[in-house]
Amino acid sequence: MRHYIYQITNKANDRRYIGIHSCNGEFLDSSYWGSGTAIGEAIDQLGTDAFHREVLSEWPTRKEAFEEEKRLVTWGQVNSKRYYNRCLGGSDGYKRTLQQKKRMRGKMKRRKGQWKKNGHLTGERW
Repeated sequence: MRHYIYQITNKANDRRYIGIHSCNGEFLDSSYWGSGTAIGEAIDQLGTDAFHREVLSEWPTRKEAFEEEKRLVTWGQVNSKRYYNRCLGGSDGYKRTLQQKKRMRGKMKRRKGQWKKNGHLTGERW
């Protein structure tokens, strides 16, 4: 398992989201675009082509990745209009109910459908 700290940037206004994601492969090869509410709504509204994803760092354990996210995402970012982050770094934000998880899965599936057009991926390759 690989643990990444990543940043998503809105190309039009330079507003950013910093997050953590764990996966078995390369992060940029995945279709993951963050789990924050504000960034999710922006991506739903503007589409993935309006954003740029990049890996800031990779960590051997999730605990170390959380420590780095905690260092990067502070109250300054959470209270700033320049960031989509709404929770301090270093935690999962909050515990989600099964109903919330189901709703999030549905949103991700709808978002994924946006990324394909006529059987081809739209925008740049992640």
